[in-house]
Amino acid sequence: MKRIEPDVIANGCWPFTPRPGIDVLLTYFLFLNVDVIRKVTAALPVSPCTYSYHESRSGRTAPYGFCRRVTPAITAALASLLPTGSEGHPVYLTETDCYDTLQVYQLVAQSLGHRIGRVRQLRRQMSNEIVHVGRVSYYSWGWAKRTLPSRQADYRLRVQADYLILRPLVERLPGGYVQRCDDLRSELRRLGLPTSWDGARATIRQVLAANGVGDEAVDRIAGHDETSGP
Repeated sequence: MKRIEPDVIANGCWPFTPRPGIDVLLTYFLFLNVDVIRKVTAALPVSPCTYSYHESRSGRTAPYGFCRRVTPAITAALASLLPTGSEGHPVYLTETDCYDTLQVYQLVAQSLGHRIGRVRQLRRQMSNEIVHVGRVSYYSWGWAKRTLPSRQADYRLRVQADYLILRPLVERLPGGYVQRCDDLRSELRRLGLPTSWDGARATIRQVLAANGVGDEAVDRIAGHDETSGP
């Protein structure tokens, strides 16, 4: 991941092609090239955050506020790569009313002659090398009160994954993490799930195996005891 070439924006493992001829990296696991960042932002100030042509919370749900507005200079850079949509501006890549995290930065960098680096061509979020557990930054407040069955299943899994990771580390972390661990234990109890670390580990091991992660990798991720951590 760290062996990055001078003209590469970032190395990543999940590249995809949202439009013909346009490649971007998903943000699950990246190594960014700081020299390219300096060159890009010197040429055209651009943020890694979400962008929209209109005021929008898409991709930036509360309490995070709003997307940044696409500036005329950024619009011109995007227009060199993307077709114009029905609203008269370059089309969005994956969302209906915004560019998702890091998409605008990657596109602007490519318009300036830089490229992405593909360390892997992964399509699934779990493999023997890398396991990505998504939505961890907002699941606890975004899904807790939802009744949609699929979201509830995801929510229950993330509570257990969160607890699996946090519990062995909590004695070495600031006090806020102690409270977070206590909150997770209480939430496990409310959901009728095991409140022990071993219980969370058993669930995560089962999920990893069901997603094609081999026994050796499962053991590396969730095969230790509570004192050593995952």
